[in-house]
Amino acid sequence: MNKQEFIKNIEHLELLISKDEDVNCEWVDDCWFMVNPQGVSDSAIDIRFLHDEIRVGIGNMSLSFSDKYNGMEYKNGYTKFIKLLGSNIRRVDFYKGKHNYMSYYETAKSGIFEEFGTSMTLSLFFWKKTVKKINLQEPVISDEKLINELNAAIGLGYI
Repeated sequence: MNKQEFIKNIEHLELLISKDEDVNCEWVDDCWFMVNPQGVSDSAIDIRFLHDEIRVGIGNMSLSFSDKYNGMEYKNGYTKFIKLLGSNIRRVDFYKGKHNYMSYYETAKSGIFEEFGTSMTLSLFFWKKTVKKINLQEPVISDEKLINELNAAIGLGYI
């Protein structure tokens, strides 16, 4: 996979995603595509091509996919991106004072939550009480027909 193939594939998916008027899509960089949900506290879902890898992320957490690693191939990265668009996302933020030192992301398609990842920073406020805040995010794309079109695009050789 190269940069041009990635851009072509994402542009094809962008055409399908932009059918939903409620979705805000943008290219942050020439190899970084982001889908922003409508809610202010909701996390953006992004996909980018960086250093011969596809990185799929929610907020500041991302997973890397490359044909170099068994089970984490490029096609699985596109599939994960589409699953994230159609899934509920639960983000659990942990604070020490006003400092967010850890966020835990989970996704759910049919009510069963599956871990996506955890992001952490160093907390220097160890003496302060830990506060936990939970944010539930609705699917960015709730149209089942559109999700099926996106999955078909992956399976039919476009990607």
